[in-house]
Amino acid sequence: MRPDPRPRKHAASIGALPRRGTDLAEAALCWVVGIGGLVALVVALVVGMELWSSGSVRAQAEAADRTVVPAVLQAPTAGVVTLDAVSVPVQQVEASWTGPDGRAHTGPIDVTGTVAAGTTVRTWVDRTGAPVGPPLEPMQVTITAVVVGALTLACAGLVLLLLFTGVRSLIARRNDRNWAAEWALVEPVWSGRA
Repeated sequence: MRPDPRPRKHAASIGALPRRGTDLAEAALCWVVGIGGLVALVVALVVGMELWSSGSVRAQAEAADRTVVPAVLQAPTAGVVTLDAVSVPVQQVEASWTGPDGRAHTGPIDVTGTVAAGTTVRTWVDRTGAPVGPPLEPMQVTITAVVVGALTLACAGLVLLLLFTGVRSLIARRNDRNWAAEWALVEPVWSGRA
């Protein structure tokens, strides 16, 4: 005897439970959150890499533009006492220095700690001889890019978590209401009180 070549209509549904609308909404929510997580990961990577790229260009430009020169302090720094060893106060003190262009300059520079007048300190200046801060370090750029990328991913993850939790709560409440209504119909028949 040959097997029947006609496909069985209900073969795939044997053993399968009927799906509720909330089950479909829950499945759609999982897909949305999963895809949202992947998009958030890509966005965080792009943001971090873009920040690293622009920061690296800026660090290279600053390293090429800035120079350390010796500056002679014209006045002593004020003796500032701190309560902890971590914070070192920065003070502005008049100093004189020779810029990269060979011209003499005078003006306030940032100095840390207690230093006597006439002391030579190192200070960063730009090509014109104006005092500036030190150039960005490549490690600073990398750390900033990683932290911003991680914060971007964390914020997106928090939004997705709140979305998932909120919608799941709504689905659970709806299921509870539906189950209570169905139980009110079935319980009297099941318990024999009908």
